[in-house]
Amino acid sequence: MSIVEGDLSKLLPAALSLALENRELDIPRQKRIYVNRNLKMQDIHLVGFDMDYTLAIYDQAEMERLSIRLTLEKLVSKRNYPNDILGLDYAAEWAIRGLVVDRFYGNIFKMDRHGHVGRVFHGRRMLTNAERAELYRRERIRLTAPRYAQIDTLFALAEAVMYQRLVEYLEAERPGASTTPRSGRTSASASTRRTATIR
Repeated sequence: MSIVEGDLSKLLPAALSLALENRELDIPRQKRIYVNRNLKMQDIHLVGFDMDYTLAIYDQAEMERLSIRLTLEKLVSKRNYPNDILGLDYAAEWAIRGLVVDRFYGNIFKMDRHGHVGRVFHGRRMLTNAERAELYRRERIRLTAPRYAQIDTLFALAEAVMYQRLVEYLEAERPGASTTPRSGRTSASASTRRTATIR
């Protein structure tokens, strides 16, 4: 045993005792932090963090770029999407939390707490007031319906941007397959709705 190890073994209990004396021990139970000291790391295959910034500080732009790139690569390799989607521009800063995706028509919109739909985008094109009224003023929007997906987490921001661009790209690849009505709600055919519902 070296002199340093011997000194350390004597100093450690004293330092710990001193630290505990200067620390208030009356921390309410719900505010205490607990540690699992018996975790065997050889059984751990993956460690993940929640993106609410409680455990780590994230570079949001880099996380979104990574999420978009990996998702697009999976769409191409596993879902047979065209390789062209890898080269599209995806403006990650476009999306904000609170948006709603309408899977039926391929639109993304912002709705207020009273259920009023404000701006609506189909791809990168903003719908006119008349188009918006035709689609979203005739019936109550129930966000719990499978037709809608809410963009309410940081994870979903990149998904909204990809959805927006893919709707635009797929419709450009299939001329005449627009998912927005031209003369009333009945103009969206079954094939049109398939375009809006990204595989």
